[in-house]
Amino acid sequence: MACADTLGPGLAVLSSAISTGKVTGTKLYAKYLQGCPQQAAAAMQKAAIHKIDDKAMCQVMCCCKNVEMSGGRQYKQNCVAATLKRADNLLGGKSRYKPEVSYNMETDPPSPFMRQAPGQETVPRSAQGAISDAKKAISYYEPGEGMVRRPDVVIVEDPSQPPIQSNIDRIVEMKFPGDGEGMDQYADYAEIAGSRGKLKVLDANQGDCNCKPDDAEPEPVPAPATELEMAEARAPNYAAYAMLGLAAIALVGVGVAVVLAPEAAPLEAEAGSAAAGAFGTAWGEIFGGAAAAGGL
Repeated sequence: MACADTLGPGLAVLSSAISTGKVTGTKLYAKYLQGCPQQAAAAMQKAAIHKIDDKAMCQVMCCCKNVEMSGGRQYKQNCVAATLKRADNLLGGKSRYKPEVSYNMETDPPSPFMRQAPGQETVPRSAQGAISDAKKAISYYEPGEGMVRRPDVVIVEDPSQPPIQSNIDRIVEMKFPGDGEGMDQYADYAEIAGSRGKLKVLDANQGDCNCKPDDAEPEPVPAPATELEMAEARAPNYAAYAMLGLAAIALVGVGVAVVLAPEAAPLEAEAGSAAAGAFGTAWGEIFGGAAAAGGL
């Protein structure tokens, strides 16, 4: 799928950067953090990361909304899942963005159906596999009765751990044109996450996303990072910062503005590459004004 190929690698780098603390907030929030009590500063940092997550999820949603292929809404949802799975696969199942995790609603709290092979506990079961597990776990299981729920996206705090309630940052529900409101569904998602405040609803036609009409000319998508570059980005060296720059460039269309952690300052001198120079230029020129342009 085109969206998976063009956006998946950038999402993987963004996820890795957020999880390892290389993305610390937005320029809009940064000036307010000095002198703030620790708890208040942490809350503002969290709000900043949520803004970045929302913009990234909106870009995926808008890309999938405008894909022309038969299948309607279900195909659009499959496109979203494929894009997030691409990022998760590139990170060895350790992306913070988990697509279509199925939850057993008959446990308290609801429990996810995950792959149980060693090292695979962070990878969701396929839809078919989850239903098979549900039939084994719930003796009275009946399809369509809300005994199993599958949110569009589960964003986790620690990608190295399963998406259980204590590890859920937020649940994201994506609404494409023609989708109705599912209040029972929302209540169940809030139960999975632990509170209604952890549920974010994104609408392709309004609010945070407000994608272009289907007949609008799509914006060009920058070339994504290669899988080799992704492997370098996972390594603990300065090549990761160069790749973070490429991921950021891929996300500039949604107005993402982030602040790099201080230890990235010697990037250009250490890396000594054209990518590093481009990274510094992109960060200073593109993201310096992206907060105002993107409304962050």
